[in-house]
Amino acid sequence: MLKGWAGNPENQISLIPCSTLDNIIGNKLNNKNILLIVDIEGAEYLFLKGSSQMLNMKPKPIWLVEISVKEHQPKGISVNPNLLKTFELFWSKGYEAVTADQYLKKITKEEIKKIMLTEVDSLGIHNFLFFDKASTFAKALMKP
Repeated sequence: MLKGWAGNPENQISLIPCSTLDNIIGNKLNNKNILLIVDIEGAEYLFLKGSSQMLNMKPKPIWLVEISVKEHQPKGISVNPNLLKTFELFWSKGYEAVTADQYLKKITKEEIKKIMLTEVDSLGIHNFLFFDKASTFAKALMKP
């Protein structure tokens, strides 16, 4: 657990056994079309750091990831300190990012940087789709 996450008392301690997605799944899903749903309460960036095999798979998985921008941050933290790093990790692997709602708004690095600087959440959502920007899924999804 992240210290102080979602208003939990800072003296609350839980020992939670952890592994990485790379250790658990490895390359078992290579050459398969998959969707990953990630909702892990603030530990998205740490999770993704242990998911390099999955991020580099062919074809690339589609990811639905909950990433809190301002919600549930530990006391004294306004904006998720790993927000930009989380999106940058996906972008560096050739992924596109959009809001997971009816608008499918494209997320840009400039917008995330502005959120970090101003501490104003211009996204208004915390669920995002990440997908290979060169995939047929991307072409179908991004049709006008």
